[in-house]
Amino acid sequence: MLLLLAHFLVLLAPPDTLQLPGGVVRVLATDRNEFENAPRPRLINSLRRDFSERKQFADEDKRVVRKGNKLILHPSDGPVVTLTTGIASGDDVMDDTHYVFLKALPQIHQWLIEGGTNDYVFYCLIDQKTGKQHELPGYPIFSPSNQQFACAMRLGRSEGGLEVWQLNAQQEPVLQWRRTGWEIRAVRWADEQNLLLAYPFYVGYQEKTAYARLQLPR
Repeated sequence: MLLLLAHFLVLLAPPDTLQLPGGVVRVLATDRNEFENAPRPRLINSLRRDFSERKQFADEDKRVVRKGNKLILHPSDGPVVTLTTGIASGDDVMDDTHYVFLKALPQIHQWLIEGGTNDYVFYCLIDQKTGKQHELPGYPIFSPSNQQFACAMRLGRSEGGLEVWQLNAQQEPVLQWRRTGWEIRAVRWADEQNLLLAYPFYVGYQEKTAYARLQLPR
């Protein structure tokens, strides 16, 4: 499927359709019950911030270590990856980007890293074999097969929106499409072909939550 970089300038009012290079995505209105009854994202509970990096490092058998402000990862068949918090950016100005090791994702052979500044947070997948990095604008929410994941982009750092990624034959993440201009609060997978979304809308000054189902092209 070709990469789509499209702008979604107004809040979607389902039902509707989105035309993608790989086909038409149907966007259907749904409700809170369907959203709440869908499987909760598998990784959220295991990545609670009260887990210390030390606990996660112990699980990684020294492949991931911290030395001061350096987070050091040792891929099995690639160069060492070093992520440095507070690295000097010139003229005695310090870049305030920080990196936190969250967890290994053995089902896709990746490490999940949280990065961020005082202004925004992003995530990064690092291949445990090659060390190749993929920056994500939101927390990756995996499909039941672990072969796809979606990232919701909050308004603030960007225009907001949604990214859908798929693993290729080499189990490398490949961006399938991105839709911007739509603030998504939460994402769940109903199944491999259907994403459930929660997003805000306003009635006067009162914020409410709407729910939609995206039927992805096969």
